[in-house]
Formats: sequence, C-alpha cells, structure tokens
Amino acid sequence: MRDPSRELLMPQVADLMTEESTDWGALECIVVGGGPGGFTSLRIAGAIAKGVATAHGLELRAVSSLALLAATAAIGVGTCVATLDAMRGEVYAARFSMNAEGILAAEGIAERWPAGTIAERLPAGAVHFGFGASEGNNRVPHATGAAVLRRSGLAPLVDLASWEPDYGRLAEAQVKWEADHGRPLTSSA
Repeated sequence: MRDPSRELLMPQVADLMTEESTDWGALECIVVGGGPGGFTSLRIAGAIAKGVATAHGLELRAVSSLALLAATAAIGVGTCVATLDAMRGEVYAARFSMNAEGILAAEGIAERWPAGTIAERLPAGAVHFGFGASEGNNRVPHATGAAVLRRSGLAPLVDLASWEPDYGRLAEAQVKWEADHGRPLTSSA
C-alpha cells in the first residue's frame, strides 16, 4: 500500500522556502545531519541535501547528530554527554564542553556503548542529554543548534561528490551480505 506521507518532504521544503519568501540563491549553505544515526534516515537526508546543494550551487556542511544534540540542549558552561539510541541495546555517545563564550567543543570521538552502562561512564559533573537521560534531559537533536555548531567550528564543509553520512555502524543488509559471502562488500573479487 502506498504511504503518501513519504512523498511530502520535498513539497514541504519548497513550501517553507515560499512561506519565508526566500530564494534559494539567498542561502549561504545547506546544513545536514551527518550521523551517527539510522541508516535510512541519514541516507535520505544526505541525498536530499546533496541534491539541493548541487542544484543551487550551495556549500554543504555536515554536523554530528551528537554535537547537534549537545548544542540543542544549551548546556551552559560545563560538560555534557550526548547519547542517541543506536538500537541493538546500544547508544551512540560523545562528550562535549561549552565555554563562557558559548563555544562547544568535542572531547574525543563518538563511541557506541552498551545502553545499560551510560550512568557508570558519565564523567563526574557531566550532564547527560538524549536517549536514556532523566526526564527533561531526554531531548533529540534540533536544527536550532546548528548556529552554535557553525560558530564553534563543528559544522565542517564537506565535498559534495564524496561525502557520506557517519552511520555509526554497517547497515544490516551489508552485515548479512558480508556474512553470506565471507568478505567485505567493498572488496573486489
């Protein structure tokens, strides 16, 4: 059965541009979530962002989903750990700090943790935002954090031809294919 809701994204983007009386040429860049996260949603968002950026000659900037969550949470001065559901009993986690000028900095790289180990992995004094956090802190990434990431240098310019999202893990279909064939999908043989 056809799901019409799956066909609404691009018309909604066009409607938003019309409602805001914004011409594509007036935009400086396109910002897209770069992962980690769900394979299908990142793939769709990435493809749309690359297509719009290419069609309108715009720069493309990819932001970490975890950094966007930390920026969205408006942590104030201090340290936080941002987590997102990675499925399979795991979370994606990354640590960030914010200084008095509102500049967010990544402290290390994103990791996958068993979901039940978040509390014991939190650094002393760090606030936890995202999946598994206490009520009020169980937020999700939101576009409002993109300006903080850009100001903080955490919205890097990416190459339109070669950029791919950080899926955080291989797609289930690739894992199955590699298990069935006994080799990595990317090798030639």
